[in-house]
Amino acid sequence: MTLLIESAPWLLAMGLLLFGSAFFSSSEAALFYLNRQERRRLASGNRAQRMAARLLDEPDRLLSAVLFWNLVTNISYFTIASIVSIGLETAGRLA
Repeated sequence: MTLLIESAPWLLAMGLLLFGSAFFSSSEAALFYLNRQERRRLASGNRAQRMAARLLDEPDRLLSAVLFWNLVTNISYFTIASIVSIGLETAGRLA
């Protein structure tokens, strides 16, 4: 039980990173799936929609940014997963 409590902050961080990875992946799919007519509608919408349309004006730059942050998120997730698993293995040896 104490091992679970000690690992709780790491597990919470892993959950947040998993959410972040899902956000970046779904953003990529949603933004690049839009057709020309939907992009025009975004350009004449509210402030957030206009910002999305401006981001889509430079698709290479947008894709690079989304993929970069998704990569950073995934690397962070697997780094923490490694730390947690090494801690669990060490605790198993000591018990």
